[in-house]
Amino acid sequence: MNIIDRYAVNHLTSLIKGEHYMYGHLYTRVIEGNKTFLVRMTPLEVLEYTLTSVGSDLKGATKSARIILGKGYMTPIIVNAYQEVCMFPTHSPKSEHCIWFNPKNIINIEENGSNTNVILNYHYTILVEVNIKSIKNKRYDGFSLLDSTKQNGIKVRDISTNEKTKQYPIVREKSGKYNFDVFKKKDENEDDK
Repeated sequence: MNIIDRYAVNHLTSLIKGEHYMYGHLYTRVIEGNKTFLVRMTPLEVLEYTLTSVGSDLKGATKSARIILGKGYMTPIIVNAYQEVCMFPTHSPKSEHCIWFNPKNIINIEENGSNTNVILNYHYTILVEVNIKSIKNKRYDGFSLLDSTKQNGIKVRDISTNEKTKQYPIVREKSGKYNFDVFKKKDENEDDK
């Protein structure tokens, strides 16, 4: 059995899920590319570790996703914006039954009674105890979050201001101070016109 101490989700990660191992400890089962292994961390610890490694955290990623998607429950999250990695949960993230999927690594979704078969890269198939409509919606939300985040990142200046900014030369005066008051004076003069 291949067990590692730490793991960061990346573009090859298809899923992470909790799995009880020796003495009942909750570890994380990972499917990455054509490999599967265990990590001595819970799934939420794996996500937190990954997010912290790229300058974020789970709370911030969740809050951001809720704002962008306008949804408040079991939203997908951007785990690594640099590699365009998103993960969505099948159940409450605090549930030990929760599986986190990377929507980009899902090849197909098939109904299996009231459950769903999720077919991943490298011909892995996992039975999920969630109906097909729910999985399809969560996958769609994951792609929507990725697309919205990418578009927002490209047009971030347009989001912050639509006004054309005035340009004033900022210089260091003989006193050693910079002339930032020029903004206030010039704006007041233009208001008087």
